[in-house]
Amino acid sequence: MSKQPSVPLLLCMLLLLFLSVAEAGQITVMSRDLVERWQPLFDVYSQLDPGTEIEYLQVPGGQEAQRIIVLSAGGVPPDLALWMLGSQYVELAHNNLLADITDQVDRNMLSQLYEGSVELAIYQDRLYGLPIVNGTMAVLYNVTQFSESGLGPIPLEYSWDDFLTYARRTTRTRAGEETPYIWGFTFYTYLRDYMNFVWTNGGDLFNKDRTRFVMNSPDATEALQFLADMALVHNVSPRSYSDKAAWTHWYEGSAAMYPVGSWGIGSSRTRCEFDWDIATFPTRKSFTIVNDPFMAAVTSGSKNIAESVQLLKWLVFDENAQAFMSATGLGIPARKSVARRTFDDPRTPQNEGIFLHMLNSGLPRIMPYTANWTSVQNAIHSAMADVFAGNIGAVQAMNQVAPVIDSLLAELQD
Repeated sequence: MSKQPSVPLLLCMLLLLFLSVAEAGQITVMSRDLVERWQPLFDVYSQLDPGTEIEYLQVPGGQEAQRIIVLSAGGVPPDLALWMLGSQYVELAHNNLLADITDQVDRNMLSQLYEGSVELAIYQDRLYGLPIVNGTMAVLYNVTQFSESGLGPIPLEYSWDDFLTYARRTTRTRAGEETPYIWGFTFYTYLRDYMNFVWTNGGDLFNKDRTRFVMNSPDATEALQFLADMALVHNVSPRSYSDKAAWTHWYEGSAAMYPVGSWGIGSSRTRCEFDWDIATFPTRKSFTIVNDPFMAAVTSGSKNIAESVQLLKWLVFDENAQAFMSATGLGIPARKSVARRTFDDPRTPQNEGIFLHMLNSGLPRIMPYTANWTSVQNAIHSAMADVFAGNIGAVQAMNQVAPVIDSLLAELQD
């Protein structure tokens, strides 16, 4: 005679069955923004799919990857992660923490997205997520300060010399003080921000197959030294970024020019109490800028992969969901047709079309993120800190860090 399960065991089995059924209808979405920002989209999706309940998990910006690593180790990762940096996306895909969705997304659908963002989404010939918005970069500038300095709007094409002139004329220093209270230019010391100048001067970060560091080339070091000299020689940009973030300078009006991606439009609209507009980056030898899309992906540990992929595809491919990205200033929609129809808003005083013009031109490039990007960026950041402190020049700094970066790249070839 077969042995019947005990009552406690039956209760446990029923509880596990109940939990599995409950979890099947619930998707945990993780992002950095307040839930109020995404809730309108979630409400619409819940109406389309009443059987799916969306639970929101907010995390501090920049900590998305670390939170996924920790929660995955504990067996409770979020189902869907929104708003990941490209560098985080590549590192997580490399470490098998994102679900391979190659067979769940029709390749023909990818043609609806901008080519560069699709390039980032595909890691080692497999698809681990999708771009949710594009992040073409541009220069925001304080129209009020430009006007008070006798300057008109920044033209579509202008040079490094023009850029330096704008920065000099908008910098303000009080009598008897050495430190300006209004800087002509402020920027982040991330590799992404360097590359807008390195690329336009003909330089690069890695060689084509990403096996060798080449930012010690003359074209690249000239661009890096130009940025450092904005602070060291011309005193139109802060030397140290430790006491005040670049965006703080911009929002409070203590910087006349500020580089940011299209994702920064919404916050500038709500926080800036001055007139501002948008310009391209200055051109030197060529014109190439960064497009740094924000990514969305389903985690490999999700218990609801199929349902989460459906939500992901809706956020990226549905026209109304993508139009929401434009309407809320989250960035340029990932879907080309929606971006071209909705992003440039004629009702606003800013020329958002600059971002779209650059993206449609095909000139922006995707950052060459590696699976050990954090180590790569930290090494270069440390080297550039000495340059911005005036201790060494960009040529020496890049030559010194080159063997370190080459070693990091070699690790990925093993």
